[in-house]
Amino acid sequence: MKETPKVIKPWYGFLEDQVLGEIMSDKKICKYILEIILSFKIKEIYYPEKQKEVKDPKHR
Repeated sequence: MKETPKVIKPWYGFLEDQVLGEIMSDKKICKYILEIILSFKIKEIYYPEKQKEVKDPKHR
């Protein structure tokens, strides 16, 4: 009997770059998550600079 190949669905965990980027881009959600992790209230969140992709041919 021929076995059918299993289809593996991508899993996006909390710390995956795409998921974390979406969480961090929304100030309300970001503040809420950080307050849970750090166990104290945060007054305000500032974004000094967004994440950038490094394109350096020397490093792969």
